[in-house]
Amino acid sequence: MAIINSLQKTTIGYGTPLTFSKTGVTNATNATTTTTFTNAQLGSMVSITAGKIRVKTQNTIALTYPGTGAGVVSSVTVQISDGTNTLILAEVPAQAASALFDFTFDFITDLITVQNPLLAPTIAFVVVMTNVANGQSVLDFELCLEP
Repeated sequence: MAIINSLQKTTIGYGTPLTFSKTGVTNATNATTTTTFTNAQLGSMVSITAGKIRVKTQNTIALTYPGTGAGVVSSVTVQISDGTNTLILAEVPAQAASALFDFTFDFITDLITVQNPLLAPTIAFVVVMTNVANGQSVLDFELCLEP
């Protein structure tokens, strides 16, 4: 599945943001799964000052259950790191079992404003799944960043 309506639609007049996405990310049962955008995947950006974050279930694909039971996305925490410090940018609240959701967050940060190639930024989406019996979630992640 793909991102159909990009975050760039919400950034008109804000310069030329860089957009990155990972779609169809499967998150393990009863586990914490981390999906990371590395510096190389972010186009070797050495400075991130602001942006938008989107976390969503794939269009009509909610949590799937090959077995029995109900699954819950307990949390999704979005973090940025400069290799030394980690800052929480956004948190998706716990969702009901089988919930479809689509959250967008704005952020601005002073953590990585110096253009220093030694401070390679990474942005991580940490998904916690609980109360699952053979289930999984499939999520899409999108970033729209300003250097």
